[in-house]
Amino acid sequence: MRCILKFVVLAITWTTACPVWGQVEHVDMSKSEGTAAALSILGTIVPVAAGKLIAGNPESGTEPRALVGGSIALCGAIFGPALGYIYAGNEHAIGLGATLRMTGLTSGVVAKLLYDNYQTSGTGSWVDDALAVSGGVLFVGGTLLDWIRAPALLRSQKESARPARVHRIEVHPTVSGVCVLVRVG
Repeated sequence: MRCILKFVVLAITWTTACPVWGQVEHVDMSKSEGTAAALSILGTIVPVAAGKLIAGNPESGTEPRALVGGSIALCGAIFGPALGYIYAGNEHAIGLGATLRMTGLTSGVVAKLLYDNYQTSGTGSWVDDALAVSGGVLFVGGTLLDWIRAPALLRSQKESARPARVHRIEVHPTVSGVCVLVRVG
């Protein structure tokens, strides 16, 4: 349990240190929004599935396998959705989604601790249920946010990096000289 709490604190500290929107100096116009979306989605699903396969059946008594599989699945679930941002070249956009996922995970851990405490004391409370539900909503919301936002951010970067086109240039004589009017669109 201490290992999970240390991981939660470390990940929250790292993700909140990143700004939500970073500036990208160069945008590779050949990068695809579909690839960014696929990396975000597959970067989440593949490690979670692999972690589940490695962990095996929880009743089998293989704790080292369960620890390794759970760690792979947890890392994939927390950081996998951010692969689309890394592909897009904007690693600084990772912060918001990862922070939401870490907050959701923290809520789930606190809910589990409260639930265990209520089980041993014989009392019940709605607080652990509320924390578990809100944690799940935050975790899933942060994941979906990154799955949707990574390709949209790449598209936005590509549109803003395109040079403006000159539609019309007009030259007009004036009393003091020449006026040049350039229409850009």
